[in-house]
Amino acid sequence: MAYIAEKYAPLLSKDDVIELFQRLQRLCRGNLSEACRRCGIQRKTTYDWMRAKSIKLSTKKKILKAMIETNTEQTINFLLSRSKEITVELLSTYLSYLYSEAMKEIIDPQYFLRIVKKFEKTKSDYVGLIWELEEEVEEMTYNLRERARDLKVSLPEEPIDTIRSTHLLEILPSVIYCVTRDITGDPAKLASSLGVPKMLVQVVSGAIATTLETQHTVEAGKVNLPFVMGNRSPTTVTEYTSPPDISNQWST
Repeated sequence: MAYIAEKYAPLLSKDDVIELFQRLQRLCRGNLSEACRRCGIQRKTTYDWMRAKSIKLSTKKKILKAMIETNTEQTINFLLSRSKEITVELLSTYLSYLYSEAMKEIIDPQYFLRIVKKFEKTKSDYVGLIWELEEEVEEMTYNLRERARDLKVSLPEEPIDTIRSTHLLEILPSVIYCVTRDITGDPAKLASSLGVPKMLVQVVSGAIATTLETQHTVEAGKVNLPFVMGNRSPTTVTEYTSPPDISNQWST
């Protein structure tokens, strides 16, 4: 596990190192001297941290290595959490940069399109982390699409996998309602007006059309399904076709 300390110690901030050392000290039952001994540092070093602007990389490695040896699971979980936070911060910074480039007052439409494609690709590549920036990204996406209309540029369709499941549940009733009112309408136009992926409208439209077709077929008496009986009037008389006689099928 020593390689973990070498690889990830540079990612740790001063506050991260202090927190790790404090955890180590707690694992040593509050014994500062024992915690320092495990790290291979002097007690005086810990007193200097509060005044220092940063902590030397060599010290970071010692403390991280000592924590890994003392409690591997807790330390790796801490690194995982910090790595995620750092990645989300970088993702936010990158998307904000692309957004600011695309929203410049004077911009070539083709350059705008290239920037937006990078923006959308980044959203797809890091969809799991995008949800950490949901409100921020949704606002930027909306403004970019409004800008595209002003520039008369057609943007690529937003992938459905970038929509959080909870948000999907929120918008689904509206999609169903609008599709039901205009079942033969253009899915692309409806998707654009609702601000949802065309695929979502197509799936909902197909499901509703199939349901209506099945219902019409049942009401016309063209199919006979047991589960339909519960929806029929008690006075309705249903005639069933007799099954073929197969009693002598296997006789010789």
